[in-house]
Amino acid sequence: MNAPPEKRKHQNCKRMTRSPTAPCYHRRLAEGGVIDVDEASGKMFQDFLPDLQRDLGLAYAPEHWDTVRLAKWLCDNLPEPSLTHASKLAFVAGWLSDLLAQPNFDLSRANLQKFLLRNLLDARIRELRRDAVNRAYNQTLFDDGHEERVAVSNQFTYDFRPEAYAPSRDYDGRFGEHRFRKHFYSRIGDFDSKEEFECAVELDIEAQKGRLQFWVRNLARREGASFFLQKATGRFYPDFICKRNEAPF
Repeated sequence: MNAPPEKRKHQNCKRMTRSPTAPCYHRRLAEGGVIDVDEASGKMFQDFLPDLQRDLGLAYAPEHWDTVRLAKWLCDNLPEPSLTHASKLAFVAGWLSDLLAQPNFDLSRANLQKFLLRNLLDARIRELRRDAVNRAYNQTLFDDGHEERVAVSNQFTYDFRPEAYAPSRDYDGRFGEHRFRKHFYSRIGDFDSKEEFECAVELDIEAQKGRLQFWVRNLARREGASFFLQKATGRFYPDFICKRNEAPF
C-alpha cells in the first residue's frame, strides 16, 4: 500500500539528511531566510537573522546620539598624543561631516560602524603625520637656506670599537668561501644573501690591492655597535662601510 504524498515527502526528506552524498536539506523562511545543513559537519546554520539584525541596526536612529557626540566619542578613542584635543576634534568633525554627506550613509550607519570609523581615522592620522614628517625632513635638508641648517663636519663621530662589535651570528661560509684579510674586526657578521657576500669579497679584494684601507660589515639595530644615518622616520643601516685611502669613511 502506497503512503500518502505528504508522508512520502517527509520520508524522502529524512533519508536525504542521513545520506552523506545527498543534497543539503534546506527550507526557505519569509522568502529571505535560509536554514541549511552543512554537508561536512552536519550542523544546521541560518543566514536570515544576521541579515535582519544588520538591516534593523541600519534603520535605527539613535535618540540621544548626534554628530557632535559621535565626533567626541571618536576623539576620545583616538590615542594620538601628538595632537591637541581641539585640533583633533576639528579634524574628526570635518572628516565625519564629509562622510555623512556621502550617498546612502547617515548617522545610524555611522553609529553602528563607529569602531570601524575609529580605525579608519587612526590610519588616516598616521598617514598624514608620516607625510608631514617626511616633508619637513626634506625641506630641512634640501630647501632654500639648507646650507645654514645642515653642515658636514667631524663634530660628531662614530667610534669603531673592536670590543663593541658583537654580531649575533658570524659568517660561516654558507654563501661561499673566501679568506677575508681586510675586515676591520676579527669577526665578520653574517651576510643576509649571496649578493652581500659577493659584495664583501669585492671590497676585500679592493682593499688587498691597496685601493681601500679596510671595510666593515655593519650590524643593524645593535645599540653601540651599529653605524646608522637618521631618516625622517627610523634609521638607515648601510650594509658595508669602507675607509678609502684619500678620504674618511
